[in-house]
Amino acid sequence: MKTMVNIFCLWLLMSASVAWAQSKDKFDATSVKLVQMENGITNILGRIIKLENQIGKTEEVEGLRAELLELKNKISVMQADIDDAVIESSARLDDFSSQLIELSNSQADLKVKIPDLAYRLTDLEETLGPIADAGRVVTDDTGTSAKIFKITSLGPLLNELPISRDCQEMGGILSRYSDRSYNTVFVKSQTGSVELCTYELGRWQVLDGDEFSPGHVVKGEY
Repeated sequence: MKTMVNIFCLWLLMSASVAWAQSKDKFDATSVKLVQMENGITNILGRIIKLENQIGKTEEVEGLRAELLELKNKISVMQADIDDAVIESSARLDDFSSQLIELSNSQADLKVKIPDLAYRLTDLEETLGPIADAGRVVTDDTGTSAKIFKITSLGPLLNELPISRDCQEMGGILSRYSDRSYNTVFVKSQTGSVELCTYELGRWQVLDGDEFSPGHVVKGEY
């Protein structure tokens, strides 16, 4: 900038000299040279101004280039982060898909096992049921044979006799107890009298009996 001021001052000085020379002698050779120098200085000043403008624009462009480069670097970093996130998400999706497949296979296997388990439970109930019911049969001192009673010898067991309408069920329990002497179970009517649940004519039925009729005791559920 200081150079421009110096040049401008020189240009003013030369212009004044040219004006003075022209006024003295229009055709003086020195005046011609001064005019030429003036034109040269003017040309140089124009070029200097143009160059400074270009330099200013160049610096602005370089600044924009620096900003663009910084932005590009940031975009590259963001893109790298996005790529990593996509890879991680893809891995998680693959793992989740594998878990779903495994779960689906487990459910299919479970669907097969559930009916089998239900069948086993039914079979177990059929096996354990008679065993549990067998405990309701009153046995003798050996604990293996169904004890023989008469109505007169029932004593406190009178209060544990099943009701007559359960004759079929009580007969079924006794029939599964192999070590028995009779196909007769003592039951109790609605009025409290003792009756005989006996297997006759292919079915269990309630019959009247006397105090000397023998039979077995299957405890009722109360």
